[in-house]
Amino acid sequence: IGDGEYLAKLLGLRPEHCYYLRETSAFNKEQHPFILVKEAQKLSTATTEKKKHAFTFLEKNTQPFLTALNEYRQRGLILASSFELARLMEGVSRANGLVVITRTAGKSDTAIKSFIQKKGDVLITPSAWEGISLDDDLARLCLIPKVPFPMMYDPIVKRKTKKYPHFLEND
Repeated sequence: IGDGEYLAKLLGLRPEHCYYLRETSAFNKEQHPFILVKEAQKLSTATTEKKKHAFTFLEKNTQPFLTALNEYRQRGLILASSFELARLMEGVSRANGLVVITRTAGKSDTAIKSFIQKKGDVLITPSAWEGISLDDDLARLCLIPKVPFPMMYDPIVKRKTKKYPHFLEND
């Protein structure tokens, strides 16, 4: 899924040194597209200024997702990378007229059960990544506003890698 060469560059790897596997799948990408945003560097939160830009970028670029939930009367899941980002996404979702269920600290089971009982349009959680099964109409759209790996050129990642040689391997 996505562009392997672009992914390699984001990881700090030289694309010509990577081996790419292409597998066929019964998953119909036309009916259920994955969208890999090519502006991943705008999601850096390494400094206060970068965080401000990342949040502005997300507010603008999540609009098609939120519009699709409303227009097509679908339900969705937003897997945020932090409580701060979850709060931002909650505000944007509510501003778009969506009924939001959010996971609060220690209450993920309650939020997921409420969502499964169809008490909301969108479930937003910063930490419940495993064990959620929202099959069929429980959630047709999923937004993951984060890069699922450390960005090699991020100053924080560079410092951690220098201080802890196995940081990237462990992460």
